[in-house]
Amino acid sequence: MIKIMRNSLRGAARYLITVAMGAIVAASVLVCLLVMAMQQRGIGYRTGKPPGLGDEEYFLISGLIWIVFIFIYGVVSRDRLKLCIAAVVIIVLLTSGYVAVSAYLQQGYVKNAQEFRKKKDLPYTPAELFPKASTQSQCKEWNESVQIKEKIEEKFWDAFYNTWQSTMRKGIITSEAIDENDLTENPEWNKFTALNKAGIEAMKKCPYFQWFNAQEYDVSKYRGKTTPSRSLDFIHWTRAIETQALILAKNGQVPEAKALLYDLHEATDKLHIPGQNFIMSLTAIAMNERIASGFIGILALTSSPFPEEDIEKISTFTKIDPAWAKSYFDEDYYREMKQSEECLEDVIMYYAPGFQQRPKLISANWIAHKSKIVLCAMLRSYTKNMLPPLNIASEWMRKVPDFEKGHFAWHEARYALVYQPNDYHNFTKHAYARLIRNSVLWRLVLAMNQIMHYYQANGMLPDSIEASGKDWPLDPFDDNPLRYRKTSDNSLIIYSVGLDEKDDNGENLRISGPVGIDEPLDIGFHIVL
Repeated sequence: MIKIMRNSLRGAARYLITVAMGAIVAASVLVCLLVMAMQQRGIGYRTGKPPGLGDEEYFLISGLIWIVFIFIYGVVSRDRLKLCIAAVVIIVLLTSGYVAVSAYLQQGYVKNAQEFRKKKDLPYTPAELFPKASTQSQCKEWNESVQIKEKIEEKFWDAFYNTWQSTMRKGIITSEAIDENDLTENPEWNKFTALNKAGIEAMKKCPYFQWFNAQEYDVSKYRGKTTPSRSLDFIHWTRAIETQALILAKNGQVPEAKALLYDLHEATDKLHIPGQNFIMSLTAIAMNERIASGFIGILALTSSPFPEEDIEKISTFTKIDPAWAKSYFDEDYYREMKQSEECLEDVIMYYAPGFQQRPKLISANWIAHKSKIVLCAMLRSYTKNMLPPLNIASEWMRKVPDFEKGHFAWHEARYALVYQPNDYHNFTKHAYARLIRNSVLWRLVLAMNQIMHYYQANGMLPDSIEASGKDWPLDPFDDNPLRYRKTSDNSLIIYSVGLDEKDDNGENLRISGPVGIDEPLDIGFHIVL
């Protein structure tokens, strides 16, 4: 009797443990499926996740939970081993089904993105997206010549770095920082200027520089390296030439200084082409910011206005090439499409009959290939969340702003490119703001020039923009005149209200680098004559 009761209790305990393990496994699966569902809909679920874990790590941990509990279930339910094996088989089948369904859905998202472009008359073929073929071979010398950091002695580079480090984000013109570091006394100075000259000569041999070549694009080559690895070299080179130009201006060689900056602007023109790599477009904008800062520095150093021929030329710099601006997001769209299509091909080819390159079972290559397929399947959520915003942004860029007249519709852009169920619209809006800032800084150069006209004629700074007596440049962020404030007899602030469209009185300025949409930062310069 006791033996029967023991067996009954043992059976009941085993049954209860089995039910508990099954419930835990079911709950784990349910939680993971809910997370996947939220991810597909772009819903944030990071609250409560351990800090530092990405989506892939979270799914991996969920998978490990399944395996651990199935193992425990198998240990406890030794007489139900077949049931455990069946559970494993079910999970494998569900995973395979998840991959297959993902591939199918991803194919639909890609097709929908293409159909949207066709319906809206947006470019979608490589020939339309990239009207100019790659000129990397013709520009190879220029690309190599801008790599000056590797060719300069480290201590000199550090001194050079200090001349503009404080200027990039604080609205201080570079000419003020130059006084703190006399670079010309360094033995490396002649080498430095020779490298700048070589870069300009190489640039003039390059018709235009299209980094991205759609015909040679390969996801496996570019995955993880979707930005030009040397784009920062162009910015370093720009800062080097800006610094050299301001030192020349400080020493009275103003024509030579302006010639360097004009050559530098010619370089950015060769990067502002339709279908340009998106990061390279942002790089060119950052270069332009430094060039405009250089012209502001020359005006401050000389306390004299530019001749009319200079102003006519600089006025054209405030305009943005419509063809380039309208194609602003096209390369990003194409790259997302190609990644999705090639991931889809990976899935199809792996399961296709007769596929000869399938790696050996349970090998490192096999695991890597399986991981790649699963990640490609997960990419469908990113395809779904990223392609529509890029298409919407491209359509908006072609229909709303009037780039030829300099009307950028920033207020509308703040809302047209933000209220969507994912963060990619925030990115497109921020990127568009960088493009507008490109025009703002050149308008600030024109405003500063008008102030110098007044200063030269009257021996003092004007008390207000009305006192300058000329048409004052408009701020494209709010379509009102750019702001001006006289802070002392020989100092002033000129600025734009910036991305938040609020005048913060020029207290906190930034002229370069990323800016948050609602940050209380104006765009402009503190200037001391």
